[in-house]
Amino acid sequence: MSDPTEPAVLAPTSPSRRWLDLVRTVGPGLVVALTWVGAGDLVENATAGGNYGYALLWVVPLSLVFRFFLVSTIARYPLFNAHGDTSIIRGLVRLSPLLGWVFGAALLFYCYISMAFMLSGVGTALTALTGGAVDRFWGAALGAVTVAVLVGRGAYSLLEGVFKVLLAALGASFVVAVALVGVDWSALAGGLVGFRLPPDFGVFNSGLLLLSLVMSSVGSLANLIYPQVMEEKGWTTPGHRRKQQLDLLFGTVAVAFLGLCMWIVGAEVLHGGPPAETDRDIAGALGGAIGSIGTYIFYFGLLAATWTTSAGVLFSISKLAVQSFRASRLAARGDFDSTVDGRGRLYRGFVLVGLSAVVWSLPWAPGFTALTVALVSFQAPMLVLTVVALLVILNRSSMMGDRRNRWWENAILAVLLCFTLFACYHGLADAVAIVAG
Repeated sequence: MSDPTEPAVLAPTSPSRRWLDLVRTVGPGLVVALTWVGAGDLVENATAGGNYGYALLWVVPLSLVFRFFLVSTIARYPLFNAHGDTSIIRGLVRLSPLLGWVFGAALLFYCYISMAFMLSGVGTALTALTGGAVDRFWGAALGAVTVAVLVGRGAYSLLEGVFKVLLAALGASFVVAVALVGVDWSALAGGLVGFRLPPDFGVFNSGLLLLSLVMSSVGSLANLIYPQVMEEKGWTTPGHRRKQQLDLLFGTVAVAFLGLCMWIVGAEVLHGGPPAETDRDIAGALGGAIGSIGTYIFYFGLLAATWTTSAGVLFSISKLAVQSFRASRLAARGDFDSTVDGRGRLYRGFVLVGLSAVVWSLPWAPGFTALTVALVSFQAPMLVLTVVALLVILNRSSMMGDRRNRWWENAILAVLLCFTLFACYHGLADAVAIVAG
């Protein structure tokens, strides 16, 4: 008989078992990866590759390094704050209950506009994939129904499971596309380390495109989604920090991989030809290069990207908005510590508000110019407010104890603040130009 006081000898874990455990562990990073990658990212990366080849490719890893740092910094509050808050929203409300109301309204507005664009993208993809048998509105309506089924009850585990399957399918389809078009590996390597701005081409100024690519990664209220899904996963203590960072790294690498694939497609198929500006330009060129499978791969990618962004935004942003309004109402009464439930009737009401954006896909609906102006007009100053609030929260002993920011963390946030101020200026200038035009 063995001695019960002796430590048990654990059998070595097989590589397949370790891989399975890793797949089970990752979650929030995977959800935000597919939430971040929307229709604009696919078209923008393919367009950049088509117009400039591999010359601007270095922007992709640079922008994602910024995003990783910013989102990881946001994640520090729910893990290390001195009050036991499990949400970044509670930190904003502790600064001022008014911030909760401001962020709640901004998040709800952002959700509505994002849903309008993404559901339209779902409709566009389904129209192309069915050869016109499903028109854009009914495709968007089908997307809205399926998203509602997935997120209506606010169950995170189901969302994560579906996203894992879709990420695997999307990644596999993009690998096939890249394999079929081929890769100029020396040019790709040169683009990653070149750090140069090529001459302007077509309607896209290379400097503005650089800014757009960086800010599409760094500058979005969607960065607040990650701490929300961390809370859903149960990662709310300092002991979860290492797991959280590995998970976020996985999600960031996934975003980089998908963006790189579309950039390669653009560089190999579109570069040297007429400027590409729309999804039809990209799909047509890809279909001409590798056959009809290329067109189907592109529109499947568009469908998966827009549908997952719709689901991720609707689920997470609705919960963040609920927390913002409920926490602000409690704080106005002097209660900063009561638990706030992100589900319930208010959550379902916000989900319905987001789904109502499907009306923008109706044939007689106005164009998206007004929504574009609204998005850039309100989101740019909100980004500045977010970074400033982070600087204040993470440097207060009363909120972070001995886990306040170090000098180099503040220096990087200061650089990000400069980026957001620059983006705010250009965003508002673009909005004025759109209106004037």
